[in-house]
Amino acid sequence: MNTSARLRFVGLAVGVTCAVLLLGGCTASHSAPASAVADRVVAHVERTLGVTPGVDCGDGGVDLVDGAEIPCRITDPETDQTYDATVRIIAPQQGRFDIDLSVHERAS
Repeated sequence: MNTSARLRFVGLAVGVTCAVLLLGGCTASHSAPASAVADRVVAHVERTLGVTPGVDCGDGGVDLVDGAEIPCRITDPETDQTYDATVRIIAPQQGRFDIDLSVHERAS
């Protein structure tokens, strides 16, 4: 199975649970940089598929609110195809959160 097919499989068949501890500490608003979300997606795909994708979740901040959805783009390093993805914040608590990753089936 090529990497693109495996990316789609991971996004469609697996709910990703990645715990994130933000190194910058906790704030009253409990937010994180979008790059922290992208880093968690990269780490999961590396562990699951053994490849390092390019992941872009934007430049801004992300409010750590349960159910918040962050649009991201994942680039397959083998084919250079890019897929739209949605990362959903799950159970945020004091700067920690889990994510659920959904990768769209077709490259954009």
